[in-house]
Amino acid sequence: MTSKGKRRPVALRKDGLTERQQRFVAEYCIDLNATQAAIRAGYSEKSADSWGAQLLSNSKVSQAIQRQLARLSRRLDLSAERVLQEYARIAFFDPRRVVSWGPDGVRLKPSDDLDADDAAAIAEVSETFVKTFTEQDGETTVRRDILKLTVKFHPKVSALADLAKHLQLFKDSESNVTNIIIHIATARERLESRIAGLAARLGAEGVLGEPER
Repeated sequence: MTSKGKRRPVALRKDGLTERQQRFVAEYCIDLNATQAAIRAGYSEKSADSWGAQLLSNSKVSQAIQRQLARLSRRLDLSAERVLQEYARIAFFDPRRVVSWGPDGVRLKPSDDLDADDAAAIAEVSETFVKTFTEQDGETTVRRDILKLTVKFHPKVSALADLAKHLQLFKDSESNVTNIIIHIATARERLESRIAGLAARLGAEGVLGEPER
């Protein structure tokens, strides 16, 4: 029993977290959104933004999040190598391995014939069709005509850009261009300053004379 006016002490788990803090950890690892995780964990919606920030700054909560994310990564086989592999599949994908087109129209390769690299590059496959039912001699014939076939691939350019950024392919060139621009601007300023100084000195000595009218 507790005396009046005193709060019952909050029960802690073995890892030093309260049950609500542990729920926040689990929810945060779903979408990495601290505010929404706080709401789903039972904190006040009005102050969820503040609670989310406070919880992330709590060392025990932060450590629990890192442990949970590490467990999820191992379970789902999430690694830098695998992520880069998926980027590479999209970046270097050749659509001719999946779709053929020509005078006879567009043909899609059966999904069972696709390897993992080609399948990973496909974002969507859909078709619009119409069915026509024909009755003849007591038998029903169904005709299926495809009106539209849609094949969407994951964006190749953005995948290439992300790989290039990871490999720092453009970092040096961008830096060099910036340095060149700075050097040119500095050289121009110095040249203009020297010309102005020389003109002032020659004018003071009377070398330039009066300007022509």
